[in-house]
Amino acid sequence: MLSLAGTKSLRLLLVAGQLAQARCEQATVARGITLTGGSQGFAFTKKRRRMGSPLAPERSGSPGPREEVVEVASKYRRLRTALAAAAGRAVKATIRLVNPDRGSNLPGRVALAVDPEALRILSGKLAHPIVLVSGTNGKTTTAALTTEILSVVAGKVNTNKAGANLEAGLASALLDATSGPACFEVDEGALPDVLSECHPDVILLLNLSRDQLDRYGEIDTVASRWVEALAGKGPELTVLANADDPRVAHVALEVAGGRAAGSGPTTDLAGVAAAGSDLGEGDPRRAGPRVAFFGVEAHPTDETAHLPAPDALACPFCRSELSYAMAFSTGGGHYHCPACGFSRPHPTYRVNDYVALGLSGSRVSVETPSGALKATFPLPGLHNVYDALAAAAAAVEAGISTEAIAEALCRSTAAYGRCETVELDGKRAFLLLSKNPQSLSQNLRLVRHEAEAYLNSPSAASREFGAEKARKSGALLGTQSPAGPVLPVVFALNDLTADGRDVSWIWDVDFAGSLNLASGEIPPARFAVVACGERAESAALRLAYDGWDRSLLTTVRDPYHALAMAMAEAPVRWAVPVLATYTAMRTLRGDLVRRGFAPPIEEARN
Repeated sequence: MLSLAGTKSLRLLLVAGQLAQARCEQATVARGITLTGGSQGFAFTKKRRRMGSPLAPERSGSPGPREEVVEVASKYRRLRTALAAAAGRAVKATIRLVNPDRGSNLPGRVALAVDPEALRILSGKLAHPIVLVSGTNGKTTTAALTTEILSVVAGKVNTNKAGANLEAGLASALLDATSGPACFEVDEGALPDVLSECHPDVILLLNLSRDQLDRYGEIDTVASRWVEALAGKGPELTVLANADDPRVAHVALEVAGGRAAGSGPTTDLAGVAAAGSDLGEGDPRRAGPRVAFFGVEAHPTDETAHLPAPDALACPFCRSELSYAMAFSTGGGHYHCPACGFSRPHPTYRVNDYVALGLSGSRVSVETPSGALKATFPLPGLHNVYDALAAAAAAVEAGISTEAIAEALCRSTAAYGRCETVELDGKRAFLLLSKNPQSLSQNLRLVRHEAEAYLNSPSAASREFGAEKARKSGALLGTQSPAGPVLPVVFALNDLTADGRDVSWIWDVDFAGSLNLASGEIPPARFAVVACGERAESAALRLAYDGWDRSLLTTVRDPYHALAMAMAEAPVRWAVPVLATYTAMRTLRGDLVRRGFAPPIEEARN
């Protein structure tokens, strides 16, 4: 992708960075002083103060040998970071010339190769508040909503809009950062490492469920690493956790000291905080982060589940089976453990009323310590209600009024690939990122709701499925049928590194049950699925085992070709759902950008 000249320039920048470090080390040796760090940076640079404070304390009188060495080392440290930023920006500019929808990871990798401490130093230039968002699902949408709200009062907000949420992605986003506040989504597996480099004011913990087990391991492993990373933080950090997810609640309670020695867990965070001064100096519960919870109190009946999600069945404290008063389709709900007494913490931020508006959006009433707010926003589904609630909680913690929060939510738009709408030749498609069992199940529920609304539309019934129309057959998918309308759906499945190599998770999803339809006088719809991507055949096989009519299954490798086929055969008023894993979504969206059907990610929300 890079030209020969560009490759040589990068090599020169790497060498310059290494020379800067070597010069700094020579200066320390000449003075007989050893500063540790090597390629990972110097120890003195890790003594970071809050934003706006100088890196080194003020000194009076003539500088001594150590002070001179520190000044020399600081000069070369700044030079190396500047070279790293310049290299990253050059790579980003080159990539954007080739593909304006790319360049969210490689520039950061180059910058970190030149200076391994670039992430820490660049993030140190940000202003407050700094918000990090992490969890298995909902990170990109929550970060986008939080950024939208913060921008009401702060103007420009630094963020990783493209969803590149590993260290390299954050470094890429920081290459063009201003001195304003920031909101970044962070991969749940990378959160501990990012916390060692960045110092946020607020962290949003959304949920934990199975995702890419070949990368992360089991959920308990991720939760344990979260606890270890957060327990060492001080009270300047606020942790906002999802009370309805038992594993996330467990993490937050452990961080807050929610298990007293020799007793069971407690959700009395006020009591834990009051007892903090009596804890030993080395106890992680002493002067730890402030913890608060958010959750949903009211919801539509069809968002309840007969059984809780498999990832939320066992008590995270004692491993006994949890009892649910109410289980949500998003996983989790209102729970308690009969064995040890662990129960859902009372949320400080809560949704008291929720009205689903189909794929057009949601209407919510939210209670906060700063007062109530009501908002109608264009994001559908209970999972997006949680995202909006988390964003509102972070904004209140940042001191933003409920009026400004409601206004920002009402004018928000979908993040790329998260119920994003694209239009081709007068027909619409919804891009729905579906990267694990939980997110795919949620999106199938949205498809079912939209199909029900479509079938119950009198105009659709009379115009699309009249007797004359019913006698016709579609050229490829058969969009009309005497047994009822056939609605095209695209399912794009990849198994690249960013998706997780193991795609066996698709067997944990109930496709037929999630899309089961019945609609009064109108015959129930049937879904014609176009399976595509690197594992198109695996997707089709899964549906065949679910009893799918073989005549309604088509396999195409290229996602854009699959979408074009589906939209060509779709009824005029049917918006084609595209269920896609991460890299399949990026591939499809890149093709849409190149053909002018979608804006580049960096421009999508400007």
